[in-house]
Amino acid sequence: MHYILRRGDFFMKKVFLLTVLIILSFSLVFAIQLPAGVPRSETLICDIDGGRVGNPHLWNPYAPGWRGDAGLHTIMMEYMWEINSQTGKWIPLLTEGFPEALDENYTKWRIKLKKGIYWSDGVEFTADDVAFTIMMLATRKEIPIYTFWHGLIKEAKAEDKYTVYIELKRPYAKLITLFANILWGAQFKVVPKHIWEKVDDYAKYENYPPVFTGPYVLKDYDPSGYWFLYEKRKDWDKSGLGKAVGEPTPKYILYYTYGPEEKRVIAAAQHNLDQLVALTPEGWDALRRRDKFARAWYKDFPWGWPEDGCAKGITFNCAKPPFDNKLVRWALILAIDAVEVNKRGFGGTVKYSPYHIPPLTVYKEPYFDALDSWIRNFSLPDGYKPFDPDIPVKTAKYYAKKYDIPTDPEGAKSIFGYGWWRYDPEEAERLLKSQGFTKKNGKWYLPNGEPWRITIIGHGAFNDSTRIALIVADQWRRFGIDANAQLVEASAFTAMHQTGDFEVSTGWPGCGAIPDFWASIGNNFHKRWVKPIGEVSTNNVQRWVNDKYSELSNEMEKYQPTDPKVVEIGREMLKILIEEQPFTPIVGTTKIVPVDTYYWEGWPTADNSYMAPTWWWGNFKLILPHLKPTGRK
Repeated sequence: MHYILRRGDFFMKKVFLLTVLIILSFSLVFAIQLPAGVPRSETLICDIDGGRVGNPHLWNPYAPGWRGDAGLHTIMMEYMWEINSQTGKWIPLLTEGFPEALDENYTKWRIKLKKGIYWSDGVEFTADDVAFTIMMLATRKEIPIYTFWHGLIKEAKAEDKYTVYIELKRPYAKLITLFANILWGAQFKVVPKHIWEKVDDYAKYENYPPVFTGPYVLKDYDPSGYWFLYEKRKDWDKSGLGKAVGEPTPKYILYYTYGPEEKRVIAAAQHNLDQLVALTPEGWDALRRRDKFARAWYKDFPWGWPEDGCAKGITFNCAKPPFDNKLVRWALILAIDAVEVNKRGFGGTVKYSPYHIPPLTVYKEPYFDALDSWIRNFSLPDGYKPFDPDIPVKTAKYYAKKYDIPTDPEGAKSIFGYGWWRYDPEEAERLLKSQGFTKKNGKWYLPNGEPWRITIIGHGAFNDSTRIALIVADQWRRFGIDANAQLVEASAFTAMHQTGDFEVSTGWPGCGAIPDFWASIGNNFHKRWVKPIGEVSTNNVQRWVNDKYSELSNEMEKYQPTDPKVVEIGREMLKILIEEQPFTPIVGTTKIVPVDTYYWEGWPTADNSYMAPTWWWGNFKLILPHLKPTGRK
């Protein structure tokens, strides 16, 4: 279903709070009926990121449409390596150390596995499982990622019970990035050979009952996809997590979706939801006023965790005129007021993101500090310098009237990021007129004389995408463009991107978690992924072609993630993206992901930042050994 919205006023805070208060006033109680023998005090209740699971019988991580956010990849499945996205530390869950390159061309590799890890059905995890999974991906065409693995893998075999030998068809220095959970999950998910070798069609296989190496097993689930109950393995110490980190505390974990935000807020306030994946500023305001046990990343403004791995903004379809013209793209950027986006859309809780990677701490020294002088002096062809480094201070001074926050340049940066592009409709007008556009009676016309109309598609289920689409459409209308926001469901949003059936969208292709961003924007914006409009492309959906950028991508691929050359190349790639703007980040993603500490404490916070609060990522399992029961009943 598509929704067309032409007004920028939305998500009225008072209406939301009034709705919640009315519901609460009727004493609506969301009481969960746990199965007999499953005490609430021993059960962790988790939010489901994507809501109800449409196919709750599907536990195959290689099948189209699989869902990992209801426990499959967060607590049951284990990746070979995890990364603590808060500290940057690599954690080998199933391995001993890192992959060993056996030749200088990076075509031969050896991986050592941990001993004593067992699948949840009691069979030992060995090198045979890893080698089998690799060859399965490289030889079975029904698996969606077959093409890539077939083009890469020549051979994988077990040298002994705990050693895997891999030979590649071409040099590939970044092998570990395929196996490690760097951001959300990893491409490679090891499966048990003794079960999967009997499967005829891996794309249709449901993998039920699910067998993985993680510390939890499926106990029960709702056939309609609203809840999933897991129980800690009796032999949890034979899981990768048990070997690498320790015992996860909760005996039971229940994934449960309550539906819309107001219902999730009420459930948490009534201690029937221990953690929430994401709330709007209005939702968090309602929860913290109602629940004294509620806690976000920060105790005070700006509340949320600011280190999520994707920047949000505007994506242009560079295969559709006039968005194929970078000066037109720049004109549209200068008609965006980022401060207004932050205030109206996010209550000032997000960081500005002028670079095409998220505004993460890990990127500060290698990229943001290193490129600071360059971006301040960057100019458009007419000599205009578009970067405004003072935006964080301006925003800080505005919110300092209400909150106790710093307003000096460095303090403001720590809260609001590194600046953004000037809001300058006059320069935007000059750029458009230089490209043949005309403005009559306050309305813009294309060079061919037709009225200029733009539709921005937004993901209707994600607040960040929705709010940016609505606000930017409103700003462009004020500038004189007939712009509207079209909010679509998840499947339509994906399909429209992949086939190029859009003009402008509010997607989030600018992602990353480590200094080597090749696996995200470094590779994904390569021209090799570009296909004609109408054909499916899963990468470079903006259909942007830049020879120099693609050459740098090829060069970056040659180096291991920790090689200093990666950052040198990365800086040059970011410069090209800033000049060209096929995708324009506006803000980083500050996640307000609260917890209710009535039953469980020990959650990561800004005061105890041992991990990131990424409940929906595969590394959520690393938090579980740190949780402690409060003893409340």
